[in-house]
Amino acid sequence: MRVWAPLWIGPLAWFASLLASFASARHACAADSKSVLFVIPLAALVSCLIAVSVCWRNSKPSAAGAAETPGASAESFRKLAATGLLLNGFFAVVILAQFVAPAFLGVCQ
Repeated sequence: MRVWAPLWIGPLAWFASLLASFASARHACAADSKSVLFVIPLAALVSCLIAVSVCWRNSKPSAAGAAETPGASAESFRKLAATGLLLNGFFAVVILAQFVAPAFLGVCQ
């Protein structure tokens, strides 16, 4: 169970960030402030980078979590952690792309 949770943090953080950014766009336009449009993806990026660090720690050969997982070999544990590392790394880049539109466009565009 310890490996599965960080595996899905990146995609869920991106999805939540996308929904929250769309939901807060009208309020940001009314307040004429871009700050909310930067804070939401920043929170998602931080959570995604935390998941990357957890997956990085679990992908090392001396990962202690392999002993906690019944019926799973240490190699499959590390492969799952490496998959989580790649998946969360990809979604960190996708979340970084969410900073582009508010940076270059006006609040109400």
